[in-house]
Amino acid sequence: MRAQPWVWVIALALTGCQDFGKAHQECIDEGRCIPEGGQLRQRGEACGALDVCEGGACVDGVCCESACEGQCEACNVAGFEGSCVAVSGEPRGAREACTGGGSLCGGACDGVERLACEYPTLSCRQGGCSAGVRTEPASCSAGECPALLSTQCSGGICGANDCATVKQVVAGYDFTCALLSDGTVWCWGENSSGQLGLGDDEPRFVPTRVPTLSGVKALATSQRGASACAILSNDTVSCWGDNFYGQLGVGVSGGYRNTPQVVETLANVQSVAVGGFHACAIVRAGGDFKAWCWGENTFGQVGDGTWDEDRPSPVAVCSSGSGAGCLGPSNVWELALGDFHSCARMGNNVRCWGSHGAGQLGLLKDFFAHPNPVTVPLFTTPTAPASPVVFAGANVSCAINSAGEAHCWGSNSAGQLANGAFGGDTHIPGRLCAGPGTLSCAPLGSVAAIAIGEASACAQLVSGPPVCWGRDTRFQLGDGLPAADNRYASSAIAVAAPIVGLTLGSYHGCTWKDAEVRCWGWSGLGQLGNDDQV
Repeated sequence: MRAQPWVWVIALALTGCQDFGKAHQECIDEGRCIPEGGQLRQRGEACGALDVCEGGACVDGVCCESACEGQCEACNVAGFEGSCVAVSGEPRGAREACTGGGSLCGGACDGVERLACEYPTLSCRQGGCSAGVRTEPASCSAGECPALLSTQCSGGICGANDCATVKQVVAGYDFTCALLSDGTVWCWGENSSGQLGLGDDEPRFVPTRVPTLSGVKALATSQRGASACAILSNDTVSCWGDNFYGQLGVGVSGGYRNTPQVVETLANVQSVAVGGFHACAIVRAGGDFKAWCWGENTFGQVGDGTWDEDRPSPVAVCSSGSGAGCLGPSNVWELALGDFHSCARMGNNVRCWGSHGAGQLGLLKDFFAHPNPVTVPLFTTPTAPASPVVFAGANVSCAINSAGEAHCWGSNSAGQLANGAFGGDTHIPGRLCAGPGTLSCAPLGSVAAIAIGEASACAQLVSGPPVCWGRDTRFQLGDGLPAADNRYASSAIAVAAPIVGLTLGSYHGCTWKDAEVRCWGWSGLGQLGNDDQV
């Protein structure tokens, strides 16, 4: 029996063709109809908008096995046409571009991950510090570098890459250097002998970083010399500046070095001190501590039992005798150097050597030079105090005894002994006076530290502001009073207490605390670091 027409129409619909006006053979895949002008295409064949892909979809201009919609996949990769494969570089076709594409933080397809771009976690901004402002480092995040974050440094002091505090300041002959908490060293002032360590001989009127020094543990310089030294993180010593007498310890004398030079043969260095034209260091030898010195030795100030022959390389300080095999003193706890003499705390005694022309060795019997350490009589110090107790400068020596009382001896040409006397050198340790007075003035209170300049000195007190005395021709006493030739007893300087430390150079001085350095005195060569040249 011939089928009725309505039965045929129903059968056609059940096969899935949605266009009842098309023949059954023009319909494929459960209901898709080939549009007018289109063709049925096989997987991997090029396809257009009117074509129908058997078993898939037209993606990226070819018939593909699936929709292939991942940000980093495509179906038209040469050799893989018809299959979704991961791509490298930028997404293909009409897919969304990677965020930040082409930039440092921008994403890209990596040839492995199909669904989305991959993003680097690189550092996109280095942290740093400039003009007292610290900038935070940053790493790429989701294709972008985070917004800049900055912080004002407390006190406005920058180290190499971060905010810093002041660990130590040393004043020399018209120059100054500071050690910051990040181990960097910054210097300013006179530089004709390369004493700033910057690689040239041009002065600096603001603090400038010594580029070749990092990880520094301590600094030393002399108020009379044009050289400086630093203890490095590996417990060696580097020195720079004037080397006329071999005071840099590099094995030869003469000229100067404008960059730090490693001192020969020294290791395990615990502390370093610089005199007028010589230097010394304490070296740990097993469980003992020995003293080594180098540089000018006209008066036996290197302590090896000889004089008149400079030492451009370190030599051991000898308790007696001379030569490489001499017996060196034990338990050397600290050093303090003047122009032509040296002092040390050994055990609970102060021992000095070198020139005694102004009584700076503290000996009662003579004024001769001594090339071996001699004990200063009538004076004892704590065996192991928490802070230094021996100090020296020019032709003066000072020490703090176990009761916290400060005594000085040596030259008093400008009142630098603060004993109320108008001149008159002395080899007898005398306690410092508090305020103007006479030889019977009231003694100065408990002293934490002493700094000695060319012909002036200052004391850091346990309580209260620092006090200074001696020559004041260039306002180096910092007391705010009109310049005067000499002050024979201490007067308070205009720096608020408390402070961490103080230092005196030839004609200027500085104190420091946290992130602040305050200097006073002559600034004709930039030694105050405030860009002032008067």
